[in-house]
Amino acid sequence: MIENLLTHHDHTLLAHFVRYKVTSQIYAWSLLETFFSEIFNRDEWLCLFDHIFSNHPSFILYIVTSYCINNRSALLRV
Repeated sequence: MIENLLTHHDHTLLAHFVRYKVTSQIYAWSLLETFFSEIFNRDEWLCLFDHIFSNHPSFILYIVTSYCINNRSALLRV
């Protein structure tokens, strides 16, 4: 599902992941298993979860996709 979102929103980043065999289990799971607590401070995290709880369950996939796109320059250097 996240790959589908990246195909639509940032095909170059997805192609980079595919080229280096980086799957969503690698880049998404690390964010999901910590519930984003490693990348947001407490106030940001609380705000994020207000949005997660008040939106469709797929919203969390958009957050992962957005995080990847926002960090694309660093990810493309790897």
